[in-house]
Amino acid sequence: MIGGYNSVRPLTDAEYELLPTLGQAAWIHEGTEVGHGLLASKLARLLRDPYGAWE
Repeated sequence: MIGGYNSVRPLTDAEYELLPTLGQAAWIHEGTEVGHGLLASKLARLLRDPYGAWE
């Protein structure tokens, strides 16, 4: 058990390529209140657990 997960896998190439985009979206939202449309706390949760609900 690592960090609450039963197993940890490496990021896929597609997921790895998305990291800068998601990070930039978080920065835009924090800095200007525009961007992805999610609350910063919700985006942070989704980045930690991308398999959670996107509501």
